[in-house]
Amino acid sequence: MNNFYRVLMSFFSIRTNDQDSIRKILDGEEQVIIPGITWLFDKVENDNLVFIVLSGDESKKEFSYSNGLKAIAKVEGKTIDEYKDKEGAKIKSYSVHLKIISFLPKVITKKDFYLYPDLLDCPSIGPETKSSPNQALGQIESGISVLQAVNDLYPNELPQELLDLIPSDLGLNKADLKDAKKSLEKVPQILDREVLVGEFVKWFNKPENFKKSYDGVIQEKVILSWDEIFFDSKLFNIDVNDLKQSIQTVKVLKKEGDEQNESWNSFSEYVSKGVPKAVLGDNNYLKFLDEFDFGQFIQDEKYELKHVIEKGCFIDENVLSNYLLQLKQKKNIILQGPPGTGKTWLAQQLAKIIVQYPNQQNIQNVQFHPNYSYEDLIRGWRPRSDGKLELVDGPFLAMIDLAKQYPAHSFVFIFDEINRGDPSVIFGEMLTLLENSKRSEQYALSLTYRKHELEKVYIPDNLYIIGTMNTADKSLNHMDFAFRRRFSFFTLQPLLNDAWASWLEKQCGIKKDFSDQIRDFVMEVNANIEKNNGVAYMLGHSFFVPVDKVGDKAEQLLWMQNVVENEIKPLLAEYWYDDIEKVQSISFE
Repeated sequence: MNNFYRVLMSFFSIRTNDQDSIRKILDGEEQVIIPGITWLFDKVENDNLVFIVLSGDESKKEFSYSNGLKAIAKVEGKTIDEYKDKEGAKIKSYSVHLKIISFLPKVITKKDFYLYPDLLDCPSIGPETKSSPNQALGQIESGISVLQAVNDLYPNELPQELLDLIPSDLGLNKADLKDAKKSLEKVPQILDREVLVGEFVKWFNKPENFKKSYDGVIQEKVILSWDEIFFDSKLFNIDVNDLKQSIQTVKVLKKEGDEQNESWNSFSEYVSKGVPKAVLGDNNYLKFLDEFDFGQFIQDEKYELKHVIEKGCFIDENVLSNYLLQLKQKKNIILQGPPGTGKTWLAQQLAKIIVQYPNQQNIQNVQFHPNYSYEDLIRGWRPRSDGKLELVDGPFLAMIDLAKQYPAHSFVFIFDEINRGDPSVIFGEMLTLLENSKRSEQYALSLTYRKHELEKVYIPDNLYIIGTMNTADKSLNHMDFAFRRRFSFFTLQPLLNDAWASWLEKQCGIKKDFSDQIRDFVMEVNANIEKNNGVAYMLGHSFFVPVDKVGDKAEQLLWMQNVVENEIKPLLAEYWYDDIEKVQSISFE
């Protein structure tokens, strides 16, 4: 195609949140009518190319979809309809008729266009650096560059008639594109809400910020409850890797709450005389966000095995390396063992190594129990405040979506006490997708509860799973073979070894003679347990590791006696319920 024709081509972008139109696009329908067009309507002509951008607030979406550029279409016509409002005034409705000629496999978001400088201010598409009208329709001067960007990101997806519009010398080098995309991609590093609220309370109590009229209200539990009840626990979600956007999101949430949330306003104005709105307003919380140094929370050093050893892991480093190797290859492992062997703690440490830069977003943890269900973990119906039901994604599905968004990063989901629920029932169709050989889009399956007919889900290969099992738990559920074969199992044993004794001496001030005494006591009790109940019920080493330094020999003896009386004997009473005298005879002198 010659340059003269390229110059004559007109390109537009349409940003739509019309749910019917979006549903048709996602269902693959080629003929779509986009309503609500006013801006530049007179300039649109037949055969103009249109980039269709999906949009919409999450709270107003009727089904699940991602915002961004999803399709390219040609204009086939436009209509103007007239109707009368309640007062009898004539109202005009403008619509554009489109024929879609290219459906993109995934939406392209604004961050994908940072590699193309001439698209920075592209309406509705590029990461705009200057103000642009908030209109559904925008005229694009650099439409050829948009086509090239789409072709770079999704080769072989554009039809020939669109490829013919792209000059042969316009594309980016593919290797450079891949490296650039990876360098731009940053996984969120979300601060713990309680930590951030704690810092806000400290800031507020400084003399220059303190207001006597708010005295007694500025407490962590109070502020966290406001956030949870009125803002869905989103007001203190700060990503230190994207501070500017996070703070802007918080300001928008607060503004929307003040202007639209009747329950928040009623609570603030009539119950608390406006204090909550003021505390979380411009002069307090929002001011704190602008002033606070978040740099102290940015993690620069990768988490490695040496950090696990330094934190008090008594397992040999070669054994730990094998756990990691299996986790990376199999994708799923289970740490099982008697109580007190540090299963959950080790799961968290291994997860930190996998993700390298751990934070609240890339490691998640849930605890199974007999009432835990598919609807809790994957997706289920939940009541809304208006009494209606809505489909809500569970934590596992939410992490799957996050892992797909950041394929260059690793994510770990920890299932604590996984044998206390029924894993096969809880995972449902996801059980098949756990397999390491099926971690790709080609194995995607439909969920039990779908938000639209075409929705399918797969588990990406950058999501790792660690389960823990207490082998002494009487409430064990049977784990069928289909579940077991998808995991590698590792059994943790009580470890009162030299590494344990060295830790007690260096970190807790307990000399070798006393740690030897503890070891002898535990070995004798465990021998009894093994004889009567089996190795699955033995006492783990974490019972015998103080949290902090213990004082002199007398205080150490008192600490150990308290452990025996308040932690060990109650457990033994469960084991030896038919021989209470035997339990009472246990003592540490």
